[in-house]
Amino acid sequence: VSFKAVADYKEGPIKNNNLGQPSPDGHITAGSVTSSNYNITGQRNLFYGTGVGACPEITSDFVRGLNNKKLNPTANSTINLTITTGSQYVVFALPSPRKLTQVTYLDLGDKTMLNSFTNSTVQVADARGGSNGLKDYTVYVYEMSTPVAANMNFEFKIG
Repeated sequence: VSFKAVADYKEGPIKNNNLGQPSPDGHITAGSVTSSNYNITGQRNLFYGTGVGACPEITSDFVRGLNNKKLNPTANSTINLTITTGSQYVVFALPSPRKLTQVTYLDLGDKTMLNSFTNSTVQVADARGGSNGLKDYTVYVYEMSTPVAANMNFEFKIG
């Protein structure tokens, strides 16, 4: 979004000098002033987290309510996540066009974990919530049939 301001103003009166005589010095004539352009580029968070029990329905409110977030994820960046004991699902949501390119289970050196995630596209609201500023997010979900018995360390690579 780009903004520019224009201020129009009217001619000011001619003031008297210290002798009481009209003096045009400093007289303001009518005109306008235009600012430079001011550009604002919106950015989106990625959201991620874990939970206990069955994974709830993936909605905008659920995604925005995940415990972790990172502003403006870039290609080739990574996020590490410790999946704590007792967790049963992992959710990772990226604003389009970002996608996960690899998920590594660091404790075992397993770089094929992305195959264990299902993904779907969900419309996620901007910071105002509700149905404001909806944008496509790719949401990755990994559900485990039993709670995690020990912490698991994952690395998510973003493309």
